[in-house]
Amino acid sequence: MENFQKSISKYGVYFEELRKRLFSLTKIFVIIFAVGFFITSPAIKLAMKYINLKGVTIVTTSPFQLIDLAMSIGFFMACVFTIPIFIYHLYSFLKPGLLPKERKIFLLSLPLGLFLFIIGFVYGVGMLYMGVKIIAEVNIGLGVANYWDISIFISQIVLYWDYFLYFP
Repeated sequence: MENFQKSISKYGVYFEELRKRLFSLTKIFVIIFAVGFFITSPAIKLAMKYINLKGVTIVTTSPFQLIDLAMSIGFFMACVFTIPIFIYHLYSFLKPGLLPKERKIFLLSLPLGLFLFIIGFVYGVGMLYMGVKIIAEVNIGLGVANYWDISIFISQIVLYWDYFLYFP
C-alpha cells in the first residue's frame, strides 16, 4: 500500500495532465460532432450537386434515415478533426521525455504524413467517383434502374475511405 501511495504522489501530476487533455479532447470531439450533425443537410445538397450521376436516383427508405446519416457524418467529422489535435496533445505531453533527435523525427514526419494523406485522399475520391460512375452506367446498360439509398451510398463511401486509410 505504501508503494502505491509513493507512485500516486510521484506520477499523479502526469495523470492529472492526461485527464485535463483527455477532457479537453472530449469537449472538442462533442462540439465538432454537433457541428457535423447540423451541417449534414447542406453538405448532402453540395455533394449531390457535384456527384451528378446520370441515371441514378438517390432516395431515402425510412423517415429516420437522415438522422442516422447525420450522426455518421458528425462522428466521421469529429474523428477527422480531433485526430490532429490529439497528435498535438500527444507530442506536447511526450516532448519533455523525447531526445532532440526523436523530436526532430516526430516533427518531420507530420508534414510528410499530411502530404501523403492529401495525395491519397484526392486519388481515392477520383477513383471512387470513376468507379461509381462506371457501376451506374453498367446498371443502365443492363436495364437495371439505379435507385440508391442515400444512407448506404454515403456510408459505403466513408467506410471505403476508412478502410483504405487504415488497411492500405
